[in-house]
Amino acid sequence: MTFSIFKPREDRRRVSLSVRLRMNRDWEDGRICNISTRGMMIASRAAPPRGTVIEVRRGQAVAIAWVVWSQSEHFGVRLQDAIRISDFIDAHPTIPRNADDCQVVERRAVPRPSADDTHADSRVQSSAIQFAGAISLALAGGCTALVIVANLLESVSEAIGSALL
Repeated sequence: MTFSIFKPREDRRRVSLSVRLRMNRDWEDGRICNISTRGMMIASRAAPPRGTVIEVRRGQAVAIAWVVWSQSEHFGVRLQDAIRISDFIDAHPTIPRNADDCQVVERRAVPRPSADDTHADSRVQSSAIQFAGAISLALAGGCTALVIVANLLESVSEAIGSALL
């Protein structure tokens, strides 16, 4: 008899299911390549780093998972709770099921801008608002200085005018 210290690996079912993935605050498309009641192998544009918590959605089926391995466009997750595989397979299939096709497809006509692009746009807008605020303060300070100088010149003019009389 041979004994193993490792639990036997649960059977995986090869599938090709389109899903939505939420990592941090961002959503992106992905594809489940294989699935078991406690884990999945998923393909997406860029695999998240190990330890990332993700939400996997397909129709009404939702699973919370941790990334346990990551390699280029594929990564493996361990699910927080056991799932019924049929919930994911039967939920609103959007493409034909073909286990050999594990490529990620962009569904939008115009791809969503990347987080780096939106961050850069935000920095530009922030700089523009700061510049406008600095100009406003400079104009307000200039107007105040102009009023002070005008009042000073007026009182000097009055003093000179009364001294001459």
